[in-house]
Amino acid sequence: QKMKDCFQRVNAEAHKLDAAVARHFQRLGTDDRHSTILQQNFSKCGVCQNLMTLKATMTTARTTGGGRGGANHHRNRSKLLYCEICQRGYSLPRGQPNPEATESSSSSNNNNNICVQCPICQFQVLKITRGDGYEGNGYHVCPRCFTDAPMEHGGNGAGDFRCFSCTNSECSLSGGGSSSSSGVEVFACPFCLGRNKQGSISLRKNARGFVLSCSNYSSVDKCQYTIWLPKEASNVEVHDANNNEESSSSTSQQQSLRCRRCPNAPRKLVFTWKSGSVPPHFDRVHVCCVLCDALLKEDMGLKLPSLNQVRIHGRSYNAGRGRGGRR
Repeated sequence: QKMKDCFQRVNAEAHKLDAAVARHFQRLGTDDRHSTILQQNFSKCGVCQNLMTLKATMTTARTTGGGRGGANHHRNRSKLLYCEICQRGYSLPRGQPNPEATESSSSSNNNNNICVQCPICQFQVLKITRGDGYEGNGYHVCPRCFTDAPMEHGGNGAGDFRCFSCTNSECSLSGGGSSSSSGVEVFACPFCLGRNKQGSISLRKNARGFVLSCSNYSSVDKCQYTIWLPKEASNVEVHDANNNEESSSSTSQQQSLRCRRCPNAPRKLVFTWKSGSVPPHFDRVHVCCVLCDALLKEDMGLKLPSLNQVRIHGRSYNAGRGRGGRR
């Protein structure tokens, strides 16, 4: 009981510790001597709902190896968001941050766009794109969750928490648990079957987008069978993944969920295309088999793994073709 009382008192008076530390250390974002304002009214704070300021800070790092026991000094540039009302700063990852917003249905004016907020802490979500040393394909991040990762949604307390690592089922940007199709087998892995192994190809979503991959990727077999789906898709789902095929009302309904042209009848996928990202002859929603659909292969450039591309235990599955083999 004494330990419980002590814990509750420490939590209730945590602000006293913050105040004591603040007398000796500056709060993040308050040092104007080493920071510059990049943009005011940048994105919304989840605590006070006011707009925060985007800042850049410069720090000097000292490294050894300057010759004759000397040292090298180089300056690092980082970005942060600072809320004037709350007097609190939030570190940001490398890259170009962009406030995420959806277009208002009542107006085409960008000023009336609705900001996309994290359902956990209500901070406006940012889209990180290339720049400042980051050369990836982009991802989403919540300013608060990035350094204060939610333990109940996949956080490990170490920070650097991106939206694709989150398991919050209420958020469409989260990478885990956000799709009803997650973990549903689309077809059996052909390369695992060739090795008398059981592997299933299922739909997943990560930082790069939607992907079909083998369940044995993280096992000792390390099967790397992967199909990257078109980035033009705003959403991809397994056709009627929530419906139990065994309880379908008719045989024709069961067959419509699967491709009858391909061996082992793989499940069909439902693609929803981003507005303006596909040719005019495309329908907004496309239901197809990813293994044999001509539209995906010819118009969208979808490529299926071949034997010499799939590697197991770090070696090519088709041992007869080395690095110089024909693809």
